[in-house]
Amino acid sequence: MTADVGTQVNTKVIANLLRGLAIDVETNPALGVRVVEALSAAHILDEHTEDLVTGEYQVVDDANPNATVPPGMLLAMQAARIDLLTLYRVGGAEQVRERLATLDVNALKRLILVQQLDPEKKTTKLRSAAKLIDFIVEVTGAQVQEEIERSRTASWML
Repeated sequence: MTADVGTQVNTKVIANLLRGLAIDVETNPALGVRVVEALSAAHILDEHTEDLVTGEYQVVDDANPNATVPPGMLLAMQAARIDLLTLYRVGGAEQVRERLATLDVNALKRLILVQQLDPEKKTTKLRSAAKLIDFIVEVTGAQVQEEIERSRTASWML
């Protein structure tokens, strides 16, 4: 897919997607191979970089405590990829709360950090999962409302 001149992309969504992909690649060698093949086919990798990423390497073992990413950290990292805006748009605040209720405090804090929901660092001292969930739902709701307002003001151009 090529972008036409004037086409805009949501760089925040792309960055979050790539963060999640990086997590998955680190723990899934088969996916890593597919990513390298796609990058090579798209001529994104130069020869030196392609040589660095291809070859035979030790496979990461989730059961191994010396693995690159400990299993507990992996769960927190995967939780950080939750698409809050889509959840909110589809099921509202209750669906977001239901999904976040499955996470512990560390995973919630990682989600806030990775998705950059708290630039003012209001949640750094919070230790309660319920308060963190309230904060995430409030910020997500505000983002969805902002999107709705932007679409209304831009609708006159259609």
